[in-house]
Amino acid sequence: MLSQRRHRVLDPHISVANARLQAARIAKVRGMPLAQVQVLIDRYTSARQLGVLGEPRVQVLELNLALDMAKRAQPAVR
Repeated sequence: MLSQRRHRVLDPHISVANARLQAARIAKVRGMPLAQVQVLIDRYTSARQLGVLGEPRVQVLELNLALDMAKRAQPAVR
């Protein structure tokens, strides 16, 4: 699960840089290829508001749900 810590308030988004820093750990914990985690991070990254306001951000809840679904879709390794 991607972490989101921000002044004791749950923020539904984290920075793209923060998500990328966590990608290798998430891939390892979930038993997924790093490339697959990175693709999902890109897929669940929102652009700047109105194209100019703020910074791109990763939608944490949606990304975590997608990671769960991707893991379930992987064939079991024996």
